[in-house]
Amino acid sequence: MAPLIFLQQNPTPVEQVTDTVRKLSWTGVGYGLLILLFSVLIAWGVRVVVQWVLSVWVKRSDSSARILAQLAQWAIVLLGTAVALAYVFPSIKPVNLVGGLGVVSIAAGIAFQTVLGNMFAGLVILWRQTPVVGDQIRMNDVAGTITNIELSRTTVNTFDGRQVLIPNGLLHESVVTVQTENPAVRTAFTVKIRDPEQFRTARDLAVAALGPVPEVLDDPAPLAVLRQVGDGMATMEVRFWSGSTQFETVTALDQAILAVVEALRVAGIRFSPDNVMVLSDGDADN
Repeated sequence: MAPLIFLQQNPTPVEQVTDTVRKLSWTGVGYGLLILLFSVLIAWGVRVVVQWVLSVWVKRSDSSARILAQLAQWAIVLLGTAVALAYVFPSIKPVNLVGGLGVVSIAAGIAFQTVLGNMFAGLVILWRQTPVVGDQIRMNDVAGTITNIELSRTTVNTFDGRQVLIPNGLLHESVVTVQTENPAVRTAFTVKIRDPEQFRTARDLAVAALGPVPEVLDDPAPLAVLRQVGDGMATMEVRFWSGSTQFETVTALDQAILAVVEALRVAGIRFSPDNVMVLSDGDADN
């Protein structure tokens, strides 16, 4: 007689779920709820402590301390949720939870690649703390003051009153000029003197005219240099330093031009009124 062979049939997903439900107990559910509750309370306390330590001791910016503290809070909540599920569903092993989270993370990374990229870029910006809330920046066609930095985007109020939302990935990859990183910045403008022989006198008058202007800093001292001689005229470049905010630079430039032009007119120095030109930082360094 041929031996009988018994094949063991694997349980179906429905049978697995049914078996898991049978193994549920009120004790496990109670322990799971307590663990979840304690993890939420502990996470809240950790967020408060971490934010205080980063703000007071480490001297990080408010946005950086707030976001990093929230990340620590959510990490503890997720850990507590995993432990609670292990108590509520005894058949679920921690290894299975880790494997399931790995699969979900891969799927989420593929589906939300741009969003996650902006979030990781936001973490880098917050950790590096350049720029921070309150800084005035210039990036491509956007120039304004940063009002908020979140994980995925940065909010900038432009100097003409508009709100611009910049993805952190773009902010991290682009060339950004932080105007207020240093307390003082240099500004320059040029004046074309009609008679090149009068350049030395015009230079001394320009430097002396900037001395009484309160918006112009005394250290570093203002400077006037000869940049070009051509077409019967001498191009004089006037350089000076002022506060780094947009209001300070614009106000200082206005007062400096008025002071220099008035001094040249009083002294009888002939210059071309159509050729007073403001230079950018890059032009002034050439």
